Formats: sequence, structure tokens, C-alpha cells
Amino acid sequence: MSASALLSKSNWSAPVTEDEVTTPRDPAIPPKYTDPAILSIVVQDYEASSAWLNDRRWPLNWNENDLLYQSPRTLAVFEGSSVTRANVSRFSVAKQVNSLAAAITAAIFSDPTPFEIRPRPSSHQDSARAWKELISELLDQIGFKQECGYGIESMVNQGTVIFKGGWETETRMETHYLRKVAPPQVDMPFGQPITVFTEASDEFEAIDLEVTRNRPTFEKCELGTVFVDPTWRSPNQIWKAKWIVHQRFLNYDDLTRLRDNPAYDIPSDEVLRAIFMPDSAEQTESISDTERSLTANTSIHHAAERDDTYSEDPLLKPMEVLEWHSKTDCRVVLQRKCVIRKGGHGLPDKPFFSANYWNIDNAGYGLGCGRIAGSDQRVEQGMLNAILDILAFAVQPEYAVARGANVPTQDQRRRLGGIRMVDGIDASRAISLIQQPQVPPDAWRAIQSVIGSGESATGADQATVQGSIPGRGSSIVRTGTGAGAVAAASSTRLQSPVERFCDGVLIPYLKFLYAMIKERMPISEIRAVLAERTEDLVPDFQDFLEMPVKFEVLAGTNLAARNRMAQSLPFLLEIFSNQALVQQLSETGWKVNVRELANMVMEMSGWKNMRDLIVPMTPQEKQMMMAQSPGAMQAQAKQAEMQQEHQNDMEMEDKKISGRMAVNAADNLHKAAIQSPTERALKFAERVANERTLEQTPFFGGSS
Repeated sequence: MSASALLSKSNWSAPVTEDEVTTPRDPAIPPKYTDPAILSIVVQDYEASSAWLNDRRWPLNWNENDLLYQSPRTLAVFEGSSVTRANVSRFSVAKQVNSLAAAITAAIFSDPTPFEIRPRPSSHQDSARAWKELISELLDQIGFKQECGYGIESMVNQGTVIFKGGWETETRMETHYLRKVAPPQVDMPFGQPITVFTEASDEFEAIDLEVTRNRPTFEKCELGTVFVDPTWRSPNQIWKAKWIVHQRFLNYDDLTRLRDNPAYDIPSDEVLRAIFMPDSAEQTESISDTERSLTANTSIHHAAERDDTYSEDPLLKPMEVLEWHSKTDCRVVLQRKCVIRKGGHGLPDKPFFSANYWNIDNAGYGLGCGRIAGSDQRVEQGMLNAILDILAFAVQPEYAVARGANVPTQDQRRRLGGIRMVDGIDASRAISLIQQPQVPPDAWRAIQSVIGSGESATGADQATVQGSIPGRGSSIVRTGTGAGAVAAASSTRLQSPVERFCDGVLIPYLKFLYAMIKERMPISEIRAVLAERTEDLVPDFQDFLEMPVKFEVLAGTNLAARNRMAQSLPFLLEIFSNQALVQQLSETGWKVNVRELANMVMEMSGWKNMRDLIVPMTPQEKQMMMAQSPGAMQAQAKQAEMQQEHQNDMEMEDKKISGRMAVNAADNLHKAAIQSPTERALKFAERVANERTLEQTPFFGGSS
């Protein structure tokens, strides 16, 4: 298709006819639209939403809020002179926005991981912890906290913030370094061998590898770039709108990269170049009247408009892209000329999330500090400048000259103690100062009243947000009850906007991530991301994928939940270290998971070095532990007891043998006592003969 044919066929203002829409009989099959019908639907829906926003003056209110936030100075002079009037900028709205936005962000992200996952009874705790670590790592990689903080500032000021989520698959080349020669190992006489690094082992080879990564996306959308179905009336639930159109601007390189996405049908290079070249591309409307009205005031500082061209390279010219989203479909139109995407988007729902500071009945958009406290800032600024104008008369007074008096007609230098000669009857009144107006005392009280009124209306008063107690004379923090009331008031004031942000942005986006991870992230990538986060967490991936997840946030109504958990942790540790309780649990078949207690302590304390603090034991430490364990000590005691029993048995046996010998000796004596005299005489004679024979031997020394 040539560029001229492509451009000539684009007529987005034409209505959609019946022959351009095909509705099958099976309701499960979605209807089909021709490209001209899709072009008309996308562009006309965009135009209708933009016209509705301008008709209801939403852009005018947003521009006014921005004007109050930046409070630019204007030039005004006194009537009939060139003297500049007072025009001091006041930043009441900006001060309240920054105070409230910081407090809301701190409440939501009191922990780097702003959510908790509770496992169901059928799921394992390791699966819940793996989901938490995986999602936390992905949020860190996309700068989720920073983007939310930027959006919360817009929500507090403008009243509404809109985010867009997504999922992208990126293939890129990454450089890895491989050691050319492994360092040698040297055996030592004692202990483990040591590694010796040499000049050869310190040389590395760079290797480029192609890596494919699946990652989520999250960005804040500026007001005036997202156009919602005008019937949207569900605050903090933008996904309930029937359709949403997002206006973006892409250059030639951005469009060519979309060719890697099979969902897009990007025209050929010839057609794209023809569209980008100014001599052949027809001019079309760029940014909407809605967005242009937000940037029309030159006294407000913003970046250049997105459709402006600041490069001579024609391929860097921004081209309008309109993305139309419904619950199931995504339609994209380039430069209102051709359709580059149509069909299902494969996402759980429309990938947009919104939150309001104050809700409005029967409206999707909300009110912010610009509208709530803007009038108070105007009153404060106007009254302060009026007071400064009055004071200007005091420091630059007017003079009255008597008519007909001989007054010099030319300027003369005045000096202290100088004398000026004048003619007249009453020289003291010939030249005199005019009485100057005085600043009414009520003006200062009115300014203080206006400041307090604005801060109390938005919730940014000093006692609840700014960190200081009420002024002089207040005794609210002199007692524990009063200090608790101040803390409770702070939580209550911030509770509503915090809950709206959690319900409209944080929890829906976490659910979006949960669904997209299960559908589009391979297990190998999940394992790699978990390894970057923690190396000792290897869940059962079947249980991991089948686990139903329920997200909980430690903010909103539970703004002080983390503090209460931290305060109760010492009591839990004391309870579960009670030996009597542990014994009772053991008798009933239960035990205390000490590692889980350690995880609770680390999470509450905020330390992230769990894997360095609690490490596996070495084989030598295991042997020593086994030797010192109660079981080993009981075995040693049992062995000693057995040895003692064996020794006792041996001693008893010796005693039995000695007893038998004594009995035998007694029997022999008894037998000797009952022998006859003849037998004894013969044995005595035999004994005497033996002794004489022994005396005659050389070995017998005799007696001395």
C-alpha cells in the first residue's frame, strides 16, 4: 500500500455503518470491525471525551490548581505612576500539598515492601514468601515507589491521579565476563587449601549474550492525556469505565521497535518515512484542546508540549498514537490515518488505575488542595499585598504644599538639619506630610484565620501533619491522653486518602501483577529473580502457581498496625521461649518454628541481611552440635551407667568367688579337725622329713 493511498482512505469523521461490523450468532465470539470502523470509533470517542472535559471545565480547574501551586508573580503598578505595587507570592497550596503528599507516601510505604501476603490453609508459607519477594523485586526494578510518590503529589493537588500498567517482553544483549584461567589452589599443611590469584587468572573475556526478560511497566499519566468514557462515575475505580483512550506520541524508532510485538501491525518503512516527512505527510491535529489548555499559560513552568519538535531530524518528529482500551480489546490508531493494532489485549482488565483525594458524588474525578484551599491562598495573598501597599505609603509618604506658597519648582536635595526658605504667612504649614493610612489590626488576625482555615480544611494543620504541636497556650500534649489524641487525629485525617490510593491503585496493581506473572513469566525467570532476592528460598512451584493470593496493606485503617506489631513482638518472643509452653505443644504434637520467628523479627526491624545472619552449619559444627545435643549427652550418660553396672557386677562376682574360697578353706579345716591321730602323726612325720631335706639343699640359707 502506498502512502498516498493510505492517507487518502483515512476519514475518521465518517459514521460506522452496519456493513463494517460483523456480529456472530455465538455470543462467545467477539464482533469483528473493519479498519475504517475502528478508526472512526477510536478517534471519535477521543474527540467526544475531550469535548466533554472542556464543556465541564475540568481542564480549567486543573490549570487553576497548577497556577495556585506555582503562584507566579504578575506586574502591577499604582494608578497614574510607574511605582510597582506589592505582589508577593504565597505558597499555601504548595506547602499543604508537600506536607500531605509526604505523609501519605510515608504511610503507604512505611516498609520497602508495602504489602503482605497471607497464605491460605491449603498453601505453604514458603509459597507466600516467594510471591512477596518476587513482586517486591519487580516493584523495585520499575521504580514503583518513586512513581507512586510523584502521582500522590498530583492527586493531592489536582484531586485525581491516573496510572497505567502494562507488561513488556524485552530482548537485549548483555555483557558477561568469563575468567580465562582459573586461579590455582595451594594445599596447606593445616586447614583448607587457599586460592592464589595470578596475572593470568585475573584476565577476563567479555561475552555478549542475548537475554529475554519479562517485566511489568507502571507510569503516571498526565491529566489531559487519558480520556475516559464520560459516563464514568465510579471514583477510584477507573477500570469500570466502558472504554479509555490514551493519547501518546511516538517517533520513528519507537514505532519500529513495536514490530517485535506480534500484536502490532506497523506499516512498512516506506509508508512510515512518508508519514514522517513533512513534505508528504498531511498535517493533523496533535495534542488535544484539553491538554493544550493546561499548558497555555506561559507563566506556569512545565516541559514543552509533547507534539513539539525540537530536532531537525524528521524521524524524531512525534506522531500521535491513540490507544483505545476496553475490558478485552485494544485498538491503536497512528496519526489518525491507519490502524496498527486491533484485537484482544490479553490483560485481566483495562490497565488503568486511579485515586482521588476527595471524592465527588456522581463523578469519577475528585477534588484536591488546589480547589479546597485555593480561595484561602487568594485571600491571604491579596490581604498581605494590600497591607504591604499601605506600608509603602508610610516609607514613601506624600507631601502637601500650601497653594500660593513660594515653593521651589525644581527638585532639591534634602539634608538632615537643613533649612528651606519659603514665603508665606504660616511657614510651618506651607509644606507638610499627609496623614498616611494605618494597617487595621483585624487584617493580621484575618490572615491567621485564613491560614488556619485552609490547613484544617485540607488536613494539613500543624498538629497532625507538619510534626509540631499547636501554638502557645495549648496543653494537649502535656498528658499521654492528649498526645494519643494528636496521633489518632493524624491517622484519621490521612486515613481516607490513603485508603483511596490503596483501593484504587496499590491493591489493583498487585492483583494485575499476580495475574500477569502466572500467565507470562516463565518459571526459569521466576527462579532467577528469586535468586537475586534471596538464595535460600526455593518453593514448590506447583503450590506457588496454584496458591490463591490475598494482598493486605499496612496502611489505611491499619496505619499504625506495624507499630502495634513491633510493640507486640517482644511479648511473642517471651511467650514462645517459655519451656512449659513448648513442652505442652510437644505433648500435643506441635512445635515452634524458630526460623519463622526470626523472619518476623527481621521484617519488623527492617534489616535485610537475613541470609547473612542465619546461615547453614558446617559439617564440623554439626558434629560439635550433635556431641553437645541432649540426645548425645543422654547416650553418654547411658553408656557410663552401663559401665558402672558392669563394674558392679564384676565386683559382686569377685566377692562371690572369695566367699566360695573361704567356704572351701573352712571345709578343709573342718575335715582336718575330724582326722584320726594315726593320720595326723603320719602327715607330721612326712612334713618333718621334707623340712630336713630342704635344709640340706644349697638354696636354704637357714635362720640367723
